[in-house]
Amino acid sequence: MTTYNLATLVLILEGALYGLIVVITARRRGLREWDPRWLVLYAALSSLWALGQAILGTGLLAPIADVVLIHIPVSGLLLLAWMFLYLTRSFLRLERAAWSWLFVTTASVVGLIALNGDVLTLPDTIWAGSSWALQKQTLIFAATVVGWALFMGAAALLAVRVYRRTQQPLHRNRITYWILAWAFITLGDVLFFTSFRLLGGGLRLVGLLVVTYVVVNHRLPDVRQTVRRAVSYLLITLLSVGLYTAGFVAMQYVFQAVPGYSPLLAGAAMALMLAVLFQPLLGWVQRLVNRLISGVSYDPSQMLHEYSMNISNILDLELLASVMVTLISERMKIRHGQLYVVDCAEKDTSDASFHLRKVGSAGRREAQTGVLALDSPVTRYLQQEQQPLTQYDIDLLPRFQVISSGERAWLSGLGMDVYVPIHAKGEWIGLLALGPKLSGDRYFDDDLVLLRTLADQTAVALENARLVENLIGAHNDLGQAYAALAQANRQLQELDKLKSAFIGVITHELRTPFANIMFSLELLERHGRQHLPPELDEQVAQLAAGVRTAKTMVDNLVTFATFLSKQGELRPVQLDFLEVIQDSLLPLETLAQSKGVQIHTELAHELPPLNGDRERLSDAIYHLVHNALKFTGGGGSVWVRCQPVNHSIHFEVQDTGVGVPADKLPGLWEGFTQMADPLCRGVEGLGLGLALVKYVVNAHGGEVSAESQEGVGSTFGFQIPLRAPSVEHTII
Repeated sequence: MTTYNLATLVLILEGALYGLIVVITARRRGLREWDPRWLVLYAALSSLWALGQAILGTGLLAPIADVVLIHIPVSGLLLLAWMFLYLTRSFLRLERAAWSWLFVTTASVVGLIALNGDVLTLPDTIWAGSSWALQKQTLIFAATVVGWALFMGAAALLAVRVYRRTQQPLHRNRITYWILAWAFITLGDVLFFTSFRLLGGGLRLVGLLVVTYVVVNHRLPDVRQTVRRAVSYLLITLLSVGLYTAGFVAMQYVFQAVPGYSPLLAGAAMALMLAVLFQPLLGWVQRLVNRLISGVSYDPSQMLHEYSMNISNILDLELLASVMVTLISERMKIRHGQLYVVDCAEKDTSDASFHLRKVGSAGRREAQTGVLALDSPVTRYLQQEQQPLTQYDIDLLPRFQVISSGERAWLSGLGMDVYVPIHAKGEWIGLLALGPKLSGDRYFDDDLVLLRTLADQTAVALENARLVENLIGAHNDLGQAYAALAQANRQLQELDKLKSAFIGVITHELRTPFANIMFSLELLERHGRQHLPPELDEQVAQLAAGVRTAKTMVDNLVTFATFLSKQGELRPVQLDFLEVIQDSLLPLETLAQSKGVQIHTELAHELPPLNGDRERLSDAIYHLVHNALKFTGGGGSVWVRCQPVNHSIHFEVQDTGVGVPADKLPGLWEGFTQMADPLCRGVEGLGLGLALVKYVVNAHGGEVSAESQEGVGSTFGFQIPLRAPSVEHTII
């Protein structure tokens, strides 16, 4: 086969491989993103470029070769360089549109193609001097090379700039592959310009294969790790050869005088020794290379044990976060880290989300609290798959391209490389975020497995710390509630004192005028009523009754004010409670007769002696019976009952009056309370009777009770122990 035919076949094969790249890219990545689109266009143009050269080499289209095909190699290479520049921009995710740069580069391509296609019909010799002449073909070639260098240089500059600006190792590793592809393509183009077209075309194909591999695949082998392994393997090989050679020479020198020495046996013994020592030697050299190149080395088993021992008994959330993040950062040589506590999501609202609250950190970077939507792809991955997630995946995988701009900005702003979820009892409770390593290495699979194990060990400690934090928060809230309650109580006491002082002042000022009025009325009743006409006499009688009622109200106010001001005193003595009841009922019989109400007594024949204040208990009995008579109409009945119960006395008054609504019963024991009912209109009083009863009973260590039914009647009573407080002057 001639060289001519071989070159044509190689070009056809290259064109077919470029076409295969188009098919693979379209099937694996689709055309939804810009970088596979540019790659498909670039590979398709490369295929046409290679096939055009093959057609040109066959001579089958000789009539049009001078017109079109003769310009395919140079013009196509320039156009490919222009497309590679924009393929690089798309690969590097440079979203900012450079319209001016696009205009300049496009105009340059069009102008150079026009010049190469002889659109301007320039003469063959453009300029001739005394010693040299500028030929048209020389100008076209120089302009094409300059344009190609401009585009390829711009692509390299963009890649290097982004590489230096990027801190995440996975992104840097991806860009490293691109720079490697650029080097193959550039070297191939240079060889093409220097007439080594077959070799140059092969290198360009290799470069484009690397580009396709990077665009189509998300997970890429680590270049640094590959270099380490290559260096380690080379060192092991050189060391093995050196040891074998040195051992064989030494054995030859030492044992050659020994009778029966066999070089074959000596070589076998040396091979056996190397086989035994090879694996330990390989591991030692690999660790040495890793330490020399990256400066990182840690023992996972020792780290797990140390980590478990340090966090097992920590219940303070801030301390736990600080210890765990610091320990991981120091052992794995990480720049910075952060622990986030995941607060429960609000699932019943339209903006349901998880709130990630930062606690503890290592490194100087300020990590901000963030929010992740409940339906975010990041949330679903961390919550459901429960595996570490890298920022590299978030930036490049299609499943994470739909997250909101706010979430993407927050995650990118953290400057983290990997996020490790922490789960307890099926619930997502925490997130460990770790930044780049000091060595510049990526997080390898072994690192991610170790971090997942550490997260599992952290789950119980983190859950316990969260529970303690919640308990402390609840305790603080309870303390604040108690403080607010105490303040409200003080305010109520101040209002109570103010009310007591007000009542005391009013009643004190009213007693003197009432005393003068009562004295005048008594004089009038004794010495003047017989001289008055009947109509005036009736008015005087009504006036006297009203004044006496008002005086009773004032006396009740005085008594009530005395209790409120804490000046009421008990003077307990041994007394007969039946006698107290009978004495208290005597002044009420006249009122009962005037209203036509029957008073029935159901009293025990004998009551045990009671230790109490006679005057105060008499007031309590009087107010209960008087209250029953007041709200019972003519023809009704009032029952007064008293029985001993255990070591106490139970007293109650039942009536057939209007009754009290159930919701108003508790309030009747408070001062100044009247039933707001049409049936009670016109009944005099300030509503202090039951309040005074309650004060007296409570002062004796007893309790009041009330039952009522509207339209049927009411039962009010109290129960007091047989022995009142033993102190002679007891403050009520």
